[in-house]
Amino acid sequence: SDNSLETESMCKSLNITHVKSSAHRHQSNADAENNNQQILKVARTITVAAGMPVSLWHKAIPFAALADNITKPKDQESPWFRRFGAEFAATKWPYGARVQFRPPGIRDAAIKVHKMLPNMVDGLFLGYRMHPGGTWSGDYLVCSYENMLEYIRGDKHELTTHHIPEILVPALVEFPLLEARKVLQTARTADALRDARRPFVDVAPPVDAQAVADAAGVPLDLVVLPETDEPPHVLFGGGSHVDGTP
Repeated sequence: SDNSLETESMCKSLNITHVKSSAHRHQSNADAENNNQQILKVARTITVAAGMPVSLWHKAIPFAALADNITKPKDQESPWFRRFGAEFAATKWPYGARVQFRPPGIRDAAIKVHKMLPNMVDGLFLGYRMHPGGTWSGDYLVCSYENMLEYIRGDKHELTTHHIPEILVPALVEFPLLEARKVLQTARTADALRDARRPFVDVAPPVDAQAVADAAGVPLDLVVLPETDEPPHVLFGGGSHVDGTP
């Protein structure tokens, strides 16, 4: 790191070796800062691309850091391979993408109702559970789609994250939250346009008194435009007739 005290304290509490940049050497400090900024850029990108809430930054940043380590550059070995001697063995799947998984205990609950009921639920992919030292534990981090909606609405203040050894991924990558946000934005845009047009749609166009006089074949001073929504009146011999009809 760039010798930050909070990072040093964290490393001590977790018994992790803290590699620091060289003091008073701007080049090494810039390398550390640039690496942090790169991870933040990736985290922001995957959060926006998946439509995930920004409050889950603590999920997006570790995902972005791991993705950088397991990505194989062109004609080069990945950082993960150079460290462990083998490529990352887990299923690679995007942050916030749709998955199916079986939460603990759901199988028994489903069987109590009927043996043919599905024992998997729709969820969102949050990443990988890692061991100290950077090795993969063999578990995926997921949450149910229903629980995520409750978290976004504020019905639940914490998101329930499951550690699952197996996940089922669809043939095509889907981002349910992104699609939901698009539908909501479309609905809000339609409502806004409808509200903007309402004053022009609900109010009748102004009446041209001269056009009424010409159509009735009378002088303009015999045409009376009422203040209400009633049609204009044309006066004949002191009487009042609608639309200029005698």
